Amino acid sequence: MKNKLLVFAIGGLLLATFLSLPPHSFGEGAKTITIDKALCAKMVRSGQELCERGRHKEAREAFRKAIQANPYSARAWHFYDICFVFSWALELKNRPAPPPEATTSDVKGATPAAPVPKPEEEDDEGC
Repeated sequence: MKNKLLVFAIGGLLLATFLSLPPHSFGEGAKTITIDKALCAKMVRSGQELCERGRHKEAREAFRKAIQANPYSARAWHFYDICFVFSWALELKNRPAPPPEATTSDVKGATPAAPVPKPEEEDDEGC
């Protein structure tokens, strides 16, 4: 179970990183990116406070704004990825359990399975 959760967490981290990258536009010239380091730092601090309070979705939004302010900030990307995985894991944890698998007696019109024959008992010769 822990291995599956770890695989899903790593996959979610990679997916979040991939989906967060800006799309490249190949026919157009190079875009100029304006970097606002002060806004980035402010949003990272805000996201950290929200994350510490357990408000992971709001923290993820703050980290996303930090990344928009400075797409080259490794710290903003780091916290965004961590927060994404935490919010995703909590959603999985809070998801209701799936219903138990149906048996043939639950399905209308299904014929019950044939009983399994018991092995014949051998006569005990007293040994």
